[in-house]
Amino acid sequence: PAGCWGGEEGDGKGSAAATSASSAAASSSSSSSSVPPVFKTGDRVCSMFDFRPKGGLAEYALVKKAHTSLVPDSLSLVEAAALPSSALAAMRCAEAHMRKGDRVLVLGASGGVGVHLVQFLRIFGASHIAGTSTAAGLLRKLGVDRVIDYRSEEWSEIKEYQGDNRFDLVIDLVGSYESWRKATSLQVLKSGWDGGRYTTLVGDDRYMQLHTYTDMVAFLLRYLWRATWTRLAWPFVPKYTFFMDALDPTNGNLDRLVRMAAKGHVKPILDDASPLPFTLDGVRRALKRQASYCAKGKVVVRVLE
Repeated sequence: PAGCWGGEEGDGKGSAAATSASSAAASSSSSSSSVPPVFKTGDRVCSMFDFRPKGGLAEYALVKKAHTSLVPDSLSLVEAAALPSSALAAMRCAEAHMRKGDRVLVLGASGGVGVHLVQFLRIFGASHIAGTSTAAGLLRKLGVDRVIDYRSEEWSEIKEYQGDNRFDLVIDLVGSYESWRKATSLQVLKSGWDGGRYTTLVGDDRYMQLHTYTDMVAFLLRYLWRATWTRLAWPFVPKYTFFMDALDPTNGNLDRLVRMAAKGHVKPILDDASPLPFTLDGVRRALKRQASYCAKGKVVVRVLE
């Protein structure tokens, strides 16, 4: 058997921090009586966690059939492990929120979601793509037109993106209320009247801490209210959306993503340190890399050879 685990990661203080996630790619080795009809013993598969990220760093894991896809021979298991969470979220976000011809700014463009999102934006017809990152070379290779180094440039004040060159869509993969506040100034993002939208996959905070039902209700109401009032005041502010349905592998979403990767339409991007070995030191390095927000692409641990 062979297996890999892929974790979410970011790009420093100006990069992506999507919700913490794991995915596994492995050769199925269950007895024939327990294998779902669509799979058979020895198949190469990739799968995503069920609701909560757990159990990915293990030699064996029980996964849902609906969350699992066959891995074609043209993809390695290491590449396949990078797909079910970050690349899936990127594909679904681009499909749901980008319109053909949009000018798009991605905040946190070189993290695990970002490096795949910019590829899908190009595939689905964005007319101009800009991204905040320190990985200019990588993003240019992926089709980004303008890389904004957040260490030396403030994205919300760039002159070339003001006036008639404002963005139609800002996608926030960093997680900051400050980014939303800057977007509402309308210096570089169009108003709702002109079609301006602000979509986030991470909300105002990089880490969500929901310990009680009260926490959950307060969390949902905050973003529901913001989405509602921006639509009521749509001539004056961009329309706000917290895209909470990004990690849905069902309804053929994961299968379609894997097919696109197998055909070379989208390339799985791994961090330079990956794949890391499935040892105590290797796992520690992977989690530290993930927590640093300095990884460029997906952090992957090779569980078994």
